[in-house]
Amino acid sequence: MGVRTALIFSTILLWVSSAWGQGRISEVIFEATDSSSTFLLIHDGEIKSDQVEKLADADPSVLMVRFNGLKAKRQWVKMTDKVIKRALLHPSKEKTNAVVLRIRFKTKRVNNDLLETVSVVLEDAGIRVDIPNDTEQKPKPRVSADETQALNKAELDKQLNAMKSDPSAVGE
Repeated sequence: MGVRTALIFSTILLWVSSAWGQGRISEVIFEATDSSSTFLLIHDGEIKSDQVEKLADADPSVLMVRFNGLKAKRQWVKMTDKVIKRALLHPSKEKTNAVVLRIRFKTKRVNNDLLETVSVVLEDAGIRVDIPNDTEQKPKPRVSADETQALNKAELDKQLNAMKSDPSAVGE
């Protein structure tokens, strides 16, 4: 009975770990260019795009990328970069069966615009996290086409009124 129980127990453990997709991240490779900073996480196992979360930490200078269904040991990422201060890969405290890549920026602040620009690409060899190095995060204009036409019409009316009040400006 003891051998049979051990065999059943080990089979259950194997089934549970494979059901959770317990791949391991074995290495993190960092590469920086003038336009972006890239992390390549080498892993075995499978991961789907819905298992990756981009999150802002309570500290506004920290970006967190959580990979559900993967394991890893706590490790600092060896790197030098003009935008990123440091990065750490560690098991998630909030979720079991997950790993977090914490990226601390020197001056950049993590907001919704930055979260939209960060791309996470699942590749055969691993997971690539690309962060653009645009230090000037320009807000997107939130003017509709109707508002743009209204602004242009108002500007035209203003110029027409100026010409009507000063007829000599028409020849210029």
